[in-house]
Amino acid sequence: MNRYPILLLLPLSLLGSACSSDNTLENKTQAPSIDTPVVSATSAVDEKNGFRAFHFGDDVSQFSDLTPGISSREEGIKSYGMKQGKENLKIGDAKLQSIEYTFYHDKLYHVDLIVDGSDNLAKVTAAATSLYGEPSSTISGNGVKWEGQKVEARTLSVQRGGLAGGTTGYLRIKSKLIEQQVEAAKTDAAKKGSADL
Repeated sequence: MNRYPILLLLPLSLLGSACSSDNTLENKTQAPSIDTPVVSATSAVDEKNGFRAFHFGDDVSQFSDLTPGISSREEGIKSYGMKQGKENLKIGDAKLQSIEYTFYHDKLYHVDLIVDGSDNLAKVTAAATSLYGEPSSTISGNGVKWEGQKVEARTLSVQRGGLAGGTTGYLRIKSKLIEQQVEAAKTDAAKKGSADL
């Protein structure tokens, strides 16, 4: 069974809604020429609506070669990786450590691309910028975000401590629509729990 290093557990939680203190990016793009179509991050990230050939909301049964990943304490959430050798662990020239597919009630909810080193994260960020357009905003000074109406993609860089040091980088692409379902379920559970107090 494929297991992820324990170091990855905490940083993945940082990619969720806890990173919502955003600052608008300064406009650093040049005016497009007549031949260059204008693509907004909002429309591009929503249009893609997933990762590679997979789309958010796809049923887990549409995926072959999955192996259980990190268990979630949240009801209905399960994460998987692909069996060794069954996944392309490259994005352009960037080498990925792993890709994690997370499902909510068996529907694809989000995908995490995990990289080692700031160089690989910069390459993944460049690939995402090429696909989605310029990021919508920065995240707490160490990441960027492309926000659509239905989908959001964000990067995060986490400095590792200890003797090994280094940086672990993440790109999370998630369905905002499924996230609303997850949050609604949490709210309902809290209300039900409060009745027991």
